[in-house]
Amino acid sequence: WEIKTEKKEDGSMKGVTGESYKEMMIECGFPHIQQAAELLELENVTFQDDNAPPHAKAWNKLGLDKEAEKWGISRGDQPARSPDLNVLDLYVWRVLEAGVHRRKPKTLTDLW
Repeated sequence: WEIKTEKKEDGSMKGVTGESYKEMMIECGFPHIQQAAELLELENVTFQDDNAPPHAKAWNKLGLDKEAEKWGISRGDQPARSPDLNVLDLYVWRVLEAGVHRRKPKTLTDLW
């Protein structure tokens, strides 16, 4: 799903709000997640976003957590702008591993 930013009449940018994020998740996100979970025969589904301010507002203040519960979905938090890798970043490890195997370092200094 993608929400394109638009310019408002005053020239500022219009982007995702907590309200638009909640609406998108209820209308599109949760139904598709539930459908995938059924096809994959998953018992538990944890949805993870980046905890950006509009996402946090939707989950914590606008009741998206209650809507998610109706679909059997829980939320996994990650701090906004976190430098930590998460399960969505696993491809990074494959790229790093391939580089190590290609260079074949013999010492820690060679590794860096």
